[in-house]
Amino acid sequence: MAGPKNLFIDLRTSVGSPQARQALHEAHARWLQPLVDQGKVIMGGRLADGTGAVIIYNVATMHEAVALNQKDPFVANGLTVPNIKAWNVSFYQVSGNR
Repeated sequence: MAGPKNLFIDLRTSVGSPQARQALHEAHARWLQPLVDQGKVIMGGRLADGTGAVIIYNVATMHEAVALNQKDPFVANGLTVPNIKAWNVSFYQVSGNR
């Protein structure tokens, strides 16, 4: 167990057509991968009910999280509505990638 840690969580809502999001999926992945490599995004994925996704930012400030988020092609093209909140993690356990 480790903690506490301050992170920023984007509980984003998908809007627009699935076809429009699919057309931008590769651009989204190209935006995302360097952030993962740099440790600025530590976790993310689609919601099981298909209504959106979650991205967890490991950055120093809300301003940085918002600035990075605005460069996401899904956000920039109005296909995702972000909802970024500061998240004060009190505990976590990571047992490997899934």
